[in-house]
Amino acid sequence: MLANDLEEELEGETSLPAENCLYINGPIDANSISPAIAFIIGADAANEYEDIFVFINSPGGSLIEGFALANVIYASKIPITTVALGECDSSGLVIAMSGHRRLIAPDTSVLSHQYSAGVGMSKHADIQSRMKEFRMTADKVLNHYVKCTGLSCDDVKEHLVKDVDVYLSAQEAVDFNLFDEIFLDFAQIFSYNEDSEETVLNESTVENL
Repeated sequence: MLANDLEEELEGETSLPAENCLYINGPIDANSISPAIAFIIGADAANEYEDIFVFINSPGGSLIEGFALANVIYASKIPITTVALGECDSSGLVIAMSGHRRLIAPDTSVLSHQYSAGVGMSKHADIQSRMKEFRMTADKVLNHYVKCTGLSCDDVKEHLVKDVDVYLSAQEAVDFNLFDEIFLDFAQIFSYNEDSEETVLNESTVENL
């Protein structure tokens, strides 16, 4: 199966606790995000699962990698549930808010802020090009928040993407529609068969999460 083929390739900060579950732990970079992207694309192409679950515990990192995974989540015909644990900051938040269904643990710390980058010392033409890239990325972040939260651009700027870092509790993140709900147990995450007590995952799956 697809999961078995990819299991040996998942390394670094990404793990596969169950066939349709991904756990991203640590900084957002190519090492943590590329396996997740490959898994979702493969699952979508094979139409192998009814649901995919992406658990995220991250201090943030590369926006390029964050948006790459966010775009794949958007494009997936398989419903993807994102679940924030521990901390969900910056580009980690970009990913988490992209899920078709978005859950957050009650004690999760959330950090939202503007895109920042150093221009560095270079020729005037290079600085102009770098500033254009900065503005494009800042606009991309702002538009992503608007799309995911349903808030106006002005409201996003006022409350979520400000000149200073914005730290949010799990409940505040839900109030701003960054997430759909706070989860307290796995019954809120995994689908249960109405005719039995078995989940779509086997018992060992839940124990390993």
